[in-house]
Amino acid sequence: MVLDCTDHPTSRYLISDACVILGKPLVSASALRTDGQLMALNYPPQVPGDSSGGPCYRCIFPKPPPAEAVVSCGEGGILGPVVGVMGVLQALQAIELLASGGVRMAKSSSSHAKGEEEISAPPRQPTLLIFSAFAAQPFRSIRLRSRRAKCASCSAEATITSESLTSGSLDYVAFCGVTAPVQLLAPDERIDVREIRNQHAFGAQAEGDKATKAMLVDVREKVQFDLCNLPGSMNVPWSDIQEWKTNADGAEILGSSRPVHVLCRLGNDSQLAVRKMKALGFDHEGKRLIVDVTGGLRAWKSEIDPWWPDF
Repeated sequence: MVLDCTDHPTSRYLISDACVILGKPLVSASALRTDGQLMALNYPPQVPGDSSGGPCYRCIFPKPPPAEAVVSCGEGGILGPVVGVMGVLQALQAIELLASGGVRMAKSSSSHAKGEEEISAPPRQPTLLIFSAFAAQPFRSIRLRSRRAKCASCSAEATITSESLTSGSLDYVAFCGVTAPVQLLAPDERIDVREIRNQHAFGAQAEGDKATKAMLVDVREKVQFDLCNLPGSMNVPWSDIQEWKTNADGAEILGSSRPVHVLCRLGNDSQLAVRKMKALGFDHEGKRLIVDVTGGLRAWKSEIDPWWPDF
């Protein structure tokens, strides 16, 4: 039996396909923010084309969700107890399937056992268990369909085989799609992490008066900023900047003429913030430099400090 505890469709499709090929039941659990889901897939684990077998992940989700809608636990956040609840439920589900897969009991016509008889487990209706931590009814169970007639993995017309899986010809990333990094700004409106390392107080300081040095504005939410931030940076969440209607709304923060380097986790929200600041006139008609840090703190971790926390 396989227990899937991963958090991305690419791995979930791969693990499900492997379980079908190997004839293994799959208990799949997921959790994000305050919600969780649990499914028993490929149970019973019949050969592809056998309609009595349980549905696989592709039967339930023949098409992956839009790439831009996929959020990992690290990016979307998760409430710790939700992981605990789903882990316990997953363990219980695994025990149930193992126990029902073949129970042997003594068969006797007298006081002496005559032998053993295998008792078949009753048919099990595939279901999706949904857990919502703060809902009035935290648990809901939804009946799932049986195996799809033309499933690429478990039907009689299956195209996914052991050879295609091990040869590397199946591109799960391409199947699930990838989101290209946001490219809203021109190259001269962006700055590299190595440049900001040399221009701010946490690195080799640039020449000149401190009053003329760039402001480093971190637009992550406060909870993320409080967990880790670059020395000398100030926190102005993108959610606040979005609410600015006129130049006066951000004047207290951006009222000076100092250059502005805008930073976020991935380099996406920072581009939106730069565009908003310029739209409100904080760039003084192009005379003031306002740029975003390409790749954000993920680039900082990759290129400058590998020990930087991933927040």
